[in-house]
Amino acid sequence: MAQITGNKIDILNSFVEFYNQSPYMNFVKDVDCKFLAVSKSFADYFGVSDPASLIGKTSSVLLKNKIVCSLYEQLDKEVLSSDDSVLRILPSFVDPSGNQHYVQVSKTVIKDKNNEPIGIIVDLIVFSFYFVLKLIFVTKSP
Repeated sequence: MAQITGNKIDILNSFVEFYNQSPYMNFVKDVDCKFLAVSKSFADYFGVSDPASLIGKTSSVLLKNKIVCSLYEQLDKEVLSSDDSVLRILPSFVDPSGNQHYVQVSKTVIKDKNNEPIGIIVDLIVFSFYFVLKLIFVTKSP
């Protein structure tokens, strides 16, 4: 759990500033699961040229598969109602080019000074099917 002591506007501005410089795919959502801050690399991955255009929207604008979208939203709500972070490998998906990908997602609830949830921080790592095969089958030689 991330404990935040500032006001919500200062918190948001800090995340936006950080994400504008972050090479990683991460974002912050509010308690209604709407984007508050989005990294440029996350937006780029989904073909969105302006990360700010995602602010106030839900994952459904990016995830066209309703089942996958539902899984993401269910996990968001689970994290918001918990003090624990979640780290999961989510079901694989196939991109428009036909490449299979896996997503490792880490979600942590953000709470204010009164211990009330105000959102979640999410970090994503997307890796290919071939990367998974390498992890499983490639070993170092002695």
